[in-house]
Amino acid sequence: MLLTLLLLTLAAPGIPPAPGSAPGSASSRSPQSTTAPAPETQPPVTTATKKPMALTITARVANVTDRRSQRSSILSGCTVDLIFGGPATQNAMAVEEIVLTQVIDDTGVNLIDKPLVRNPNLGDDDPGSPMRMPLRLKNPARHAKKIAHLEGLVRLAMPSEAGVGLVSLENFTATPGKLLADDELVNRQVKLCYLTPQMLRDATVETLAIPILPEELAAIRPLIDRSNKDITLIPILIHDPDKQIVKMQMLTNLGQPSPAMGKLRKISFASITLFLSLRGEPSEPTLEIHLKSDKTAVTVPFKVSNIPLP
Repeated sequence: MLLTLLLLTLAAPGIPPAPGSAPGSASSRSPQSTTAPAPETQPPVTTATKKPMALTITARVANVTDRRSQRSSILSGCTVDLIFGGPATQNAMAVEEIVLTQVIDDTGVNLIDKPLVRNPNLGDDDPGSPMRMPLRLKNPARHAKKIAHLEGLVRLAMPSEAGVGLVSLENFTATPGKLLADDELVNRQVKLCYLTPQMLRDATVETLAIPILPEELAAIRPLIDRSNKDITLIPILIHDPDKQIVKMQMLTNLGQPSPAMGKLRKISFASITLFLSLRGEPSEPTLEIHLKSDKTAVTVPFKVSNIPLP
């Protein structure tokens, strides 16, 4: 019976060759053998073919002033405030500077006074305020009704990184009255000094490690007198002639804002910044300073059109 089944199997037509059978064997012989086509290959995807997503920014204008009737006055000219938003500003800390490439009124008059405009308030901005940049322009033509085009490049300061413009001064309140030492600050000609409120109350302009204006000292003393056990003042004297400081904030010794300190408020003068804690004096705080850095800053083009003149 087994021999009969074997003979029937060998004699049956159309049996395909067994997979993997050797050439020349009975199961591999076929009158029309073909070679299977090679599978299509796709070109490899390389990083060079992937383009980075371009940063985009929105710009609008506020507080337009126009003093065309005062051409001979020092107050003559046109001023606008540029306010930036959009994806490019989500992680930005401040506007460093603007380069104006085209500013013309609707008669074609060029309104650019200075192409490069640096932020005069860099380092003093309220963290919760919009990214605002004041601009001073030339007088528009007498019959101009709008600024037709305002275009340029805005440079945004991004958070600094360790070794690239980031300075952390731990337990800085332990040495009141002395300059806070750091090589990066020295290289940027930046000087910082912490004072206790009592030291600041008793100080004169001549005795301070960093000079401040007499009117600043006069304005600060009432704040010191009104402070109490619920309001702690943490004064920082600042000397930053080249506007290198982008942002300065105070952290706990764990490197995070302290819930026990509440929300720190900041009052900035030209030469001194006052941190206000509503929940007592922080323990061993760290002063974190973000400085300008070419490695982290980004530059983005912007354009505003048809700005009405008052």
